[in-house]
Amino acid sequence: HLAFERAQELGLESLQIFSRNQSQWKAKPLTQEAIELWLTAWNEYGRSTPVVVHASYLINLASPRDLLWQRSCSGLRLELERCRDTEVRARTAHRPEQLRWLSLQHHP
Repeated sequence: HLAFERAQELGLESLQIFSRNQSQWKAKPLTQEAIELWLTAWNEYGRSTPVVVHASYLINLASPRDLLWQRSCSGLRLELERCRDTEVRARTAHRPEQLRWLSLQHHP
């Protein structure tokens, strides 16, 4: 919810945020209080302000490795649930091909 305060200070007309730590698989659950604070802040800032949630950098749905693919599916599900809970309708992520290439470069 603090993102809206920062956006207002900077005069921004849109926001792109992470709904959780973008470089860890584990995510602290969203509490009802956190969701209500978010929605209140968004309503006060102006609900017409576009908000995009950027998915975790770890998600790689094109991974050839089963464990990473399974974690990625679970991670994407969590991202979508968090978007639903916070009423954010726009999401973005990195293209899987790029991540697959990077994962193969670092873990041949």
